[in-house]
Amino acid sequence: MRGLRWLVALAVASAVTVAELAAVAWMNDHGSQQHSEPSARVRSLPVIRPPSPRPQPEQATSPAAAGPNTSRQPQPRPPAPAPSALPALADRHPLAEVSSSLPGLSIGGGGPGLSLTDNLPASQPERRARPAFTPRPRYPSALMRRGIEGAVVVRMRVDTTGKVVSAVVVSSEPKGLFDDAAIDAARRYRFRPARKAGKAIATTVEQRIVFRIKR
Repeated sequence: MRGLRWLVALAVASAVTVAELAAVAWMNDHGSQQHSEPSARVRSLPVIRPPSPRPQPEQATSPAAAGPNTSRQPQPRPPAPAPSALPALADRHPLAEVSSSLPGLSIGGGGPGLSLTDNLPASQPERRARPAFTPRPRYPSALMRRGIEGAVVVRMRVDTTGKVVSAVVVSSEPKGLFDDAAIDAARRYRFRPARKAGKAIATTVEQRIVFRIKR
């Protein structure tokens, strides 16, 4: 019995030893495979290098593209047309100042003088209307006593006989004070009529009548 037990124990011990050795061998083999696989994988991976940048070709500026910006010259502007001469609508002829014979009083046509305009603006008379009789205007007594002076521009329509057929006030200073006296004097004016092609023509005359007191 003892010998049988000893044999069984020996067999069991041998089996355990063999199993332990087999387990150790398997673990070593399995561990070596695990360590070798990553290295093999690492070795098998190819090295990827970034592609080197390719040099870009320089863009050559074509003469056709650069030409308009560099060689274009500014176009010269055409000269401005000369202003056409407009037909004269009015002529001016100075009138001599008319002085009064009354002491201390001077009344007459001063300033720019006479303005003549015929019926046809595009044409001018060969001879302008000229004053033949310029009566002395009556100075308003109330304005004279107060020492007020002034001037009135009157537009007169002169017919073919030289008579003033109408008169209107164009401007006055002081406004409205000497208008009646100036219109009354203008209606008594007489002119040598303007002439064209040898014939008398009607025309328009502007006269500045000045009211001034001598000091």
